Amino acid sequence: GRRHHRAALPLGEADLLPEWPVRCRLRSDGGDRLLVGEVDLVVHLGDRLAVIDHKAFPGSAELRDERARRHAGAPDFSQAIRRDP
Repeated sequence: GRRHHRAALPLGEADLLPEWPVRCRLRSDGGDRLLVGEVDLVVHLGDRLAVIDHKAFPGSAELRDERARRHAGAPDFSQAIRRDP
């Protein structure tokens, strides 16, 4: 299987799953698109998931903030992430 780590976090024991693969068809009014890639880290807390996908941007603070607002509507990865890909 893929490499992962166990950690004791304030919310309980968790599996830390780095570079976790995702593959999912996203449906929208503008048409379907295929999401394929890896998220930086999935934190698996039993029945809950946290997805951490860091984005770097070498621009000014104003441009950075604007880009962050655009990424705020990022796709819902919950259907794309499986425990054992």
